[in-house]
Amino acid sequence: AGATGGRFPPTLVWEVAAHPDGSRAIFEVTGRPGGAMRLFQPLIARSTARNLERSFPRLKEVLESR
Repeated sequence: AGATGGRFPPTLVWEVAAHPDGSRAIFEVTGRPGGAMRLFQPLIARSTARNLERSFPRLKEVLESR
């Protein structure tokens, strides 16, 4: 599955699959800002990583409730 949008459309690809210890989630985010926004790429990358990390506990909760 995936999602796109915004000024420099990032692509978010995720996969959730069965794993011997439960479920395994793999996330990949790609996209590069253009123009002046390129200067903010390191900040955007860190912010995106933090947002994903904060989302993992909720994802785990949702997956385990099913």
